[in-house]
Amino acid sequence: MPSALEDHGVGTNDYTLVYAYHAADPEDPWKLYDCNGTVYSNDPSTISPTWGYWILVNKDVTWSIGDYPQTRPWDWATHSHD
Repeated sequence: MPSALEDHGVGTNDYTLVYAYHAADPEDPWKLYDCNGTVYSNDPSTISPTWGYWILVNKDVTWSIGDYPQTRPWDWATHSHD
């Protein structure tokens, strides 16, 4: 997970938890990556465009999704994609 988030502009020391939601897995849709957890207890290891993510950051960060920089969680949903 750390390298996947770094690819999108979120540094290793910028967050502590990542919750991932995968609707196609009805038995266990919620996954968790804990920076302080053990390797075997962390579910997601990559970022997928078909999943939803909630990232607990330690400071203000800006990340990128495609060509759209994100500074707030609601930006991408309301950004014009012309």
